[in-house]
Amino acid sequence: MIMDKRKSVIREPMVQDGIFFILFAVALFTYAIQSYQNDFTKEWSMSPYLFPLVASVLLVCLGAVLLLQGVMAYKKAEAEPKEKGNLGGVLIVVVMVGLYIFLLPILRFIPASILLLAAFMFFMGERRWYVIGGVSAGVIVVLYVIFSILLNVQLP
Repeated sequence: MIMDKRKSVIREPMVQDGIFFILFAVALFTYAIQSYQNDFTKEWSMSPYLFPLVASVLLVCLGAVLLLQGVMAYKKAEAEPKEKGNLGGVLIVVVMVGLYIFLLPILRFIPASILLLAAFMFFMGERRWYVIGGVSAGVIVVLYVIFSILLNVQLP
């Protein structure tokens, strides 16, 4: 009996990541639509739910690209798997985003976002505190200026 040692396409790490991003984007899109309909009475351009809506569309695109790259990598792969997926890293990121969602109403947008970005940078390997603090605060200030001041979008 000859068994094919090739893994299935669903075990390809990029395919798993693509599926995760698409599912997360669908959940984010649903959250934005439902929250807008339940809590907000102004136009979309003034809504704090516009950013999650736009982010969900971009995440679907990212997920589709990852899915396509994963399928292409699967077709080119050798018979033996060389690399395992990083499920632990994905779970850490999901927990960080969950904490961000929990802390957002308590700390408000700017402090919670600075903490999330700093945590992501630390998780990705940056250890210089001045880089983490400067980039985190700088990016959030730029986002605040763009969305809140220039585009007049209410932040959460």
